[in-house]
Amino acid sequence: MRKYSNFNTPSGVNLRSDGWISTDNLARVLTSTVAFLQSIEPPGQPLYRYADWWEHDGLHFNEGEIDFSQLAALVDNAAAVRASMSREYEVFVGIASRDFRWYLRFYHEWDYHGREEQGRFDITLPNDLIVPYRQQVLVSLSIAVLEQDSIPYYLSIGMDSYT
Repeated sequence: MRKYSNFNTPSGVNLRSDGWISTDNLARVLTSTVAFLQSIEPPGQPLYRYADWWEHDGLHFNEGEIDFSQLAALVDNAAAVRASMSREYEVFVGIASRDFRWYLRFYHEWDYHGREEQGRFDITLPNDLIVPYRQQVLVSLSIAVLEQDSIPYYLSIGMDSYT
């Protein structure tokens, strides 16, 4: 049985893809994002993995620990991103640092209706990491990103409360 989330909302800014992006672009941004996150965490630091159902039905489940090598394998390419997904609609993979300083979410939508497969991602970072993230990750990728303060963002996606 899964444990309901022990999540603590990170403060700062949420950056998210402006709409849907191709699964290949999703894998590229996630790979770059994971490399960035690994560069700011102590070596060997474990992470929390979540089944993030906020946009589906408002729930959030702790899926246990994951490390950066396991996370990198989840996002290594489009096929890996597809394989990491729940088959449920709008259920994201969520990854948080141990101190809840940042939170990464991503979702791949299956091709049910003959459309190109696509996905979305977002990351919440503390204010001091926004500029480095833009410079080290986003500048080299052609992905439009929206930004919003973290608390209003989390409330907008269905998180019913925050700590």
